[in-house]
Amino acid sequence: MTLEEIKLEVDARARALRVAECGFPTYGYSEGWTARPRIEIDKGGFHYGIMERGNELQRITSGDVDDLLCPQTAHK
Repeated sequence: MTLEEIKLEVDARARALRVAECGFPTYGYSEGWTARPRIEIDKGGFHYGIMERGNELQRITSGDVDDLLCPQTAHK
């Protein structure tokens, strides 16, 4: 699954739940100061992270894209 495909799926689910767009994650980059979630992909797997003021508060790395779609249930 590509980053663009993940974006389409996550954004569609967020819209269905009526999440404001400011609550959507970023894809492939971090805002770093806002605690806005980000989703990235590299050869290590799929990554879901939250960074605020330059400190990483949470990071989930998985080979299963479903862990990104529901990060609260992912194994850390």
